[in-house]
This record gives sequence, C-alpha cells and structure tokens, in this order.
Amino acid sequence: MFLSYRVFGSPSRYVQGRDLLNHIPYFIDVYGLSGKSIVVIADELVLGLFQGKIEDGFQKYKKKYQFVVFHGECSCEEIDRIQSEVDAEEPVFVGIGGGKAIDVTKAVADIMRRDCTIVPTIAATDAPTASASVIYYPDGKFREIFFYKRNPNLILVDVEVIANAPYRFFVSGMADALATGYEAMACWNGNGKNVYKTKPLLTSLCIAKECSRVILTYGMQAGESVRRKAVTPYLEYVVEANILMSGLGFEGGGLAAAHSVANGLTVWEDAHRSLHGEKVAFGLLVQLVLQGESKAEFDKIMQFNLEIGLPVCLKDIGGSECDPKTIESIAKKATEPSETIHNMLGDPNWEQVRDAIYLVDGIGSEMRKKEGRKNHDEK
Repeated sequence: MFLSYRVFGSPSRYVQGRDLLNHIPYFIDVYGLSGKSIVVIADELVLGLFQGKIEDGFQKYKKKYQFVVFHGECSCEEIDRIQSEVDAEEPVFVGIGGGKAIDVTKAVADIMRRDCTIVPTIAATDAPTASASVIYYPDGKFREIFFYKRNPNLILVDVEVIANAPYRFFVSGMADALATGYEAMACWNGNGKNVYKTKPLLTSLCIAKECSRVILTYGMQAGESVRRKAVTPYLEYVVEANILMSGLGFEGGGLAAAHSVANGLTVWEDAHRSLHGEKVAFGLLVQLVLQGESKAEFDKIMQFNLEIGLPVCLKDIGGSECDPKTIESIAKKATEPSETIHNMLGDPNWEQVRDAIYLVDGIGSEMRKKEGRKNHDEK
C-alpha cells in the first residue's frame, strides 16, 4: 500500500527537425525500438502527400514495411479492422497524420504489445505525446478514453511538414498549449490531481508554465511563419510547445476549467464545427473569470485570441447565437463529476460557470466589434 507519491510521465524520445520523414527507420533503430518490420498507419490524404518520401526512407535503410490505410474515425471497429490487416512480422507501428490517426495507432500498438512511433503532420494538439486515445463511435460521437501504461516510444516532428500545414490547425494547437500553464497552476493551487491521479510534481508545473510563456512570447511570429510556410526559430519554439511541452504539462500538471468548458461545448451541435483548441481558447477565458483573475491578465489573453484568430465569444465557436438553455447545458456538462474543473480551488458549480460564460461572451462580442478583427471563418 502506497502512502503518498507523485508521477511524471513522458515519451522515451522526442526528435524535432527538418527532413525527418525519409529517415524514420534510422531513428527507430538508433533509439532501440524492437521489431523486424514497420507498419505505417495513415489516412489516404497523408499517404497521397508523403508516401513516396516515406518509402524512399524504407528502401534507403533496407527495412521491411507495410502501409495500412486509416479510414478516418478512431473507433473500436477501426482498431479491430487495422489489427486484422497487419501481416508484418514483429512490427513497430508508425502513426502519421493528425490526432485521430495518432490515437488509433497508439491503441493498436498497445493491444498488440508493440513499440510505437508517432509522426504528426499538424501541430494542432498534444496527442502525439499523450498516454491516451480518444475513442469515438463510428458515427463520430464520443465513446470513451483509452489510457495506456506508457507514452509513445518515439515522436518524430518534421517542422517542414508542420510549416506547410493549414494555419487554423496550428493556431488551434497554440490555444490548447496556452491553456496548459493556467490549468496546471489552477490544479496546483486547488490541490487537484493530474491524469495519473496523483498530485503534480514541480517539474510538471514548470514545464506547463513555460509552455504558456512560449505561446504568448512567440505565437504571433510562429503563426506568421506558417502563413508564409517558413521554418523559423519562432516556429520551432511553438511547435515544441504545442506538441511536447503541452503534452508533458497537461498529463503531469493536471487540467482545470478550460478543458471542462471545452468538453461542455460539445453538447452544442453548432460547436462541432470548431476544433478542440478553439473550444479550449474560449474555455480558458471562462476559467480566468472563475479564478477572479485581474483585468490585465484577462485582457492579455483576450487580445492574443483576437490577434491570431481564436474565439473570444460563442458566435466564434458555433457561427450563431447560443440560447440560454444551451448555455445552461454547456455549464452542466462542464461540471459533471468526472470533469477536471473540480481540480480548481473553490470547486465551481454550474451556475458559476454559466455566469462566467455569459460574461466572456458579452465582453468578447463587444471586443470583436470594436477591434474589427476576423475569426477563422472570415480569413
């Protein structure tokens, strides 16, 4: 019986740089992943863009390989189908693409007890580093979260690929990363728990806070780099924050209201048009209200969102006005017993969340009119 302990988890190796896609076998070998062959899991779009480059690497390093096409939904049915198609001997799994392709690869590798390499093609989430997968039903509705005993063995981030991905995905990743430090600090102050169900270590808090600082310091320049498809130091800093710092920070540091409100927004059908990070961006503003943060801190985040095209009001999320009954449903979903909002000091109830949503929506709507800046729909 353990008396008291704290946990920090991480991937075994993280590699970030240029021109990594045609050197995947090299990194698998140099970092000791066990297997006689490689199974790449990716959707048709990713394979259409990168299959030739990836195959060049396999041939260069004389590695046996197999491609399995991911059909787009990270469901139990898709996980079973992919397993049935794997015929490679003692494979190392390589997931290439966005969050769902990454999550389905982690699930297959875990079930088959094989090593796993993740190669993200966008920096929209911290899914590459996480020891979990979000599982959906085949129709796209949320089902459950699979948690694993370890993080991926290896993550390869080709910054040239990220620089050429859509701006909206990159900015959504910045929103998710920006919330990391604020949520970890709220969890720390509220004596909450991280994803390992323990109190956070100071290491996790430090990483989480630095993650938020990097986004606020370099986010504008990094976003402009993506607009121009240019690999710059600013881009590299923010890619690291979006993928690595954010993943380490949220798992070890804990989550709070920003992600709970983002989850609450999923009950609003109109909000399905928005990306995860875009919902988190609005959720962070709600969290700042719940914490009673200073006007200067609130305005700083609001202004950052306006400048890079992130949501500041509900209309930015759903494209339409949100009625009071739906806002009440969002607030109640955000405060369900399983939600991380309960990590916060004071343990906000649904009425408090509802009122904070109203305040953020009102301020954000007025600021958008005043600033005249465009959201992602208008870019």
